[in-house]
Amino acid sequence: MLTQEDLAELDRTVDRMLLTGNCAGVEVVGEGAIACVLAWRGYACKRLPPFDSQYRLDAYRAVLDVYLERLRAAGVPFVETQLEGCARPHGCFTGYVVQPRLDADSLLPARMMRATPQEALDLFREVLDHVDRFVTPETGLDAQLSNWAVDRGRLVLLDVTTPLLRDKAGRDVLDAELFIAVLPVVVQSIVRRFYVQDLFDRAFDVRTAILDVLGNAPNCGLGHLREPFLDEANRRLKVPLTMREVRAYHFSEETIWAILRFCLAIEQFWQRKVKHSPHPVLLPSEFRQKP
Repeated sequence: MLTQEDLAELDRTVDRMLLTGNCAGVEVVGEGAIACVLAWRGYACKRLPPFDSQYRLDAYRAVLDVYLERLRAAGVPFVETQLEGCARPHGCFTGYVVQPRLDADSLLPARMMRATPQEALDLFREVLDHVDRFVTPETGLDAQLSNWAVDRGRLVLLDVTTPLLRDKAGRDVLDAELFIAVLPVVVQSIVRRFYVQDLFDRAFDVRTAILDVLGNAPNCGLGHLREPFLDEANRRLKVPLTMREVRAYHFSEETIWAILRFCLAIEQFWQRKVKHSPHPVLLPSEFRQKP
């Protein structure tokens, strides 16, 4: 994977991007709701929220290692993944999830858009198989279609940066505060109280995990496939989903994340223009590269 020198240079480059809003010389190869994946020397790198101590970085690493082992044991293939830490001033650390860079055509949404309807349905069945195989009250999965790729003929999971594990008492193992802390202070308590638990809960239930997949299909250009995908999903569910439910879910999610992105954009502006300090979030809307 990357050397410490490579990583330190990447971290300086990301700070420059955050201070200037300019991504010149850096290729954005993926994006989530509020994060970018960057290409760096042959690898795809996703910056994590900042860690305020070595202890918290090591704790996250331990949870991620267990999660990857659980995926492996359940037969859910994933892209080779390494967590790399980069020391920063005042005892803080930046973490990067580093993976080999895959060709853009191998990403599942791109593969489905090129496929025949039957081929796309077969790929969707594989996603459902992995959800059925892995999702339990103790192991959750963010199975959105944009989180998968087809590598060397097999479906593989790309996004493992939120290792969704619970102990036998049903308590989340992941430190959710790491991710809440990057949000503006004015919305942190609202997100903590009204949204985070629901966000986690849905990943540990097969029905709601599938609802999340179907609801977010339009975000990666696959809205036209929701009806056949819904029919296929309902063959496996004891309580069928309705298209009305799927559409309502999509609207709700889009509204929530649009509000959070707006708040983050204001915070980004304040940090950059007033405090002259890099805010840790790489907002996709700012760094999305024009074709």
